[in-house]
Amino acid sequence: MTASTIIVAKSAMIGKSVEIGESTEIGEGVIIRDGVKIGSNCKIFPYAVIGEPPQDYSFKGEASFIEIGDNNTFREFVTINKAVGEGAKTVIGNNNYIMTYSHIAHNAAVGNYVTIANSVQIAGHSIVEDFVTIGGLAAIHQGCRVGKYSMISGMSASSKDLPPYFMYGLTPAIAAAVNRHGLKKHNFSTEAINEIFKAFKLIYKSGVSLPQIIEKLEAELNPLDEIQYLIDFLKNSKRGIKLGRSLIRV
Repeated sequence: MTASTIIVAKSAMIGKSVEIGESTEIGEGVIIRDGVKIGSNCKIFPYAVIGEPPQDYSFKGEASFIEIGDNNTFREFVTINKAVGEGAKTVIGNNNYIMTYSHIAHNAAVGNYVTIANSVQIAGHSIVEDFVTIGGLAAIHQGCRVGKYSMISGMSASSKDLPPYFMYGLTPAIAAAVNRHGLKKHNFSTEAINEIFKAFKLIYKSGVSLPQIIEKLEAELNPLDEIQYLIDFLKNSKRGIKLGRSLIRV
């Protein structure tokens, strides 16, 4: 890293222990506190604030951190808080686009190629996996996990884990359909997409318990990598999955 490759507006405030990768641009009024590491080729727009203490009563001033990867865009007034817990981290991966007024809370983990629209609220200890799209004004409850290639509509809120590959809407968020366009865009095979459609029906139309659903998925679907990931997601869910009727028929 060389200082000459970084563009920092004069009005930005950067902590002494901040690490910034080459070709990163930091706009007017941006605040980045100590303990933040930012990768290369990121663009941080005016008045974003990265690295303030977590909004959590349990935080006692311990040393915690934020790690941000490469090729990320943070639009105006985005806020990202440090973690709770000595040495703990809030982590954001690579190639994400996070829009105006969105908030990523303490100990959250955002993967790669995630799009977060305006004013989205990601609560503490949440996990947003790769290739997720979240619409404006949506909210993810503390400790929830959002699976890969899923899409959440604007103004939705979830207090449960959201399995991969599907589209969600309303509050509390419920499944609407398979994210067919997203899967095709990312070159999922026809076989994989067909099996994911079968999985959607088994999860949201069968009317049985989650353990029974998992048994059906394992018994009735082809053992593709995409299906195994979905099954593992369901097995490892900590917040639980909202079952019952989906929004539309497929």
